[in-house]
Amino acid sequence: MTKHFRFVGENHGIREYRFLPNGLHLLLCEDHSAPVASVMIAYQVGSGDEPEGRTGISHMLEHMMFKGTRKYHRDSGNSLPMMLGQAGGVINATTGMDATHFFAVIPSERIPLALELEADRMRGALLEVRDFETERDVVMNEFEMLENSPVMALEKKVWETAYEKHPYRHHTIGLRADLKALSAGALKDYYLRYYRPDNAWLIVTGDFRTDSLLREIDRIFSKIPKCPAVSQREPVKEPAQKATRHAKVERPDQGEAVLVASKSPEGLSPDIYALEVLSQILTGGKTARLYRELVDRQLAAEVSSSVSTYRDPGLFGTWAFLLPGIRHEQIEKKILEAYRDIRERGVSPQELDSAKRRLSVHSLYAWDGVQSIADGLGEAASLGDWNAFPDYRKNIERVGAEDVRRVAAKYLVPDLTTVGYLFSKPAAESKPSAKKEEGTAAPQAREEGQTGVKPVLLERLPGAATGTRISDQVRVREFDGMKLMTLRR
Repeated sequence: MTKHFRFVGENHGIREYRFLPNGLHLLLCEDHSAPVASVMIAYQVGSGDEPEGRTGISHMLEHMMFKGTRKYHRDSGNSLPMMLGQAGGVINATTGMDATHFFAVIPSERIPLALELEADRMRGALLEVRDFETERDVVMNEFEMLENSPVMALEKKVWETAYEKHPYRHHTIGLRADLKALSAGALKDYYLRYYRPDNAWLIVTGDFRTDSLLREIDRIFSKIPKCPAVSQREPVKEPAQKATRHAKVERPDQGEAVLVASKSPEGLSPDIYALEVLSQILTGGKTARLYRELVDRQLAAEVSSSVSTYRDPGLFGTWAFLLPGIRHEQIEKKILEAYRDIRERGVSPQELDSAKRRLSVHSLYAWDGVQSIADGLGEAASLGDWNAFPDYRKNIERVGAEDVRRVAAKYLVPDLTTVGYLFSKPAAESKPSAKKEEGTAAPQAREEGQTGVKPVLLERLPGAATGTRISDQVRVREFDGMKLMTLRR
């Protein structure tokens, strides 16, 4: 084993090292059950690090990192996606609140290639202006897709309302004005500041020999010198919330929803595990409290809840998707009543045991495959302690009934809560199309779903009793040789 590494510790077969020449952090999980491996670089920067006026820059940089270096570029026929694709690899990247992950799942014999490519673009990405302008259009298309999602619109609105100053108030996609104003020069500065070995975790999981892998890492990453120290961004202090806040979104869609979001602690807080158990007690399966109260009583089509695990305090959110004719206030009241009941009366031993068993089973899936393990380690590392991943089940097992009642009383209270409503409003009537000029084929105004569709009347379902009319609920439409049947329930 090379002398350039310092062994830091081991947990559940995962080993942490520090590469001394430039400060790169390493997490290695050796597993020979299949001849594949995941190679991930997790840069410790995300949308939670973005200053005002630069929202979306982390996600934009993620896109640009695939555009090439001097050594690996599409013009030379050896771009990173091409090289790893030809090697049988699957590659992708994600941008989160606290980190940006680049990863590849590859045949284990091609691990050196993946390491070489990641090392080359760590400090050598070209970030050319021509690529920047093109990729910004791609990102703007993603932005519009999110804007067209009613559920995402409500989620964004709730986070913007729950936070006044913290960057978490903005989605990782950023704000439209900031994306349009972003320059290639600003992107380059951001890249040089944060994409550095001492601000990154190299995570390798799968079929390799640790000694051999360390020698390869030494050979490849020693080419990257230690970067000069830079001042860290000052933490943003979020003003204390002192009353319930409200948010509303109206969209010309049929779906309506309620989101009740309460301030929750930072991801490394022990309270997170009790909140995870509480989430299961509220909405984890058909025996959960809010499922019985809302879905079984035909007030909501679906309910769910979750707690965000970020470097800084996040939100505990409960979603309910309303059935037609149900008022938002009615659903909000039911959710808050469930919160209050747990605060005042706690939970039963049966509820606690069922929730913990469900979470333990779910945690096993996080160990199913090299990429799942890498994802879990990358997310935990972004919180500040990668041990949170292998220790998850142990921490869940420690949760008691009093812990659940305590965190409900501490966090799920009105003064820390933001309530969001998604309303359905009728779409504006289409304006009559302008009179077409002679000899010009003017486009015809069409209603949604009308293009190329031939309506077919269906009076009864096969096998239905004579006289049973369902034409008010069922539509059959025919186009291009295909029939589409929809039944309104």
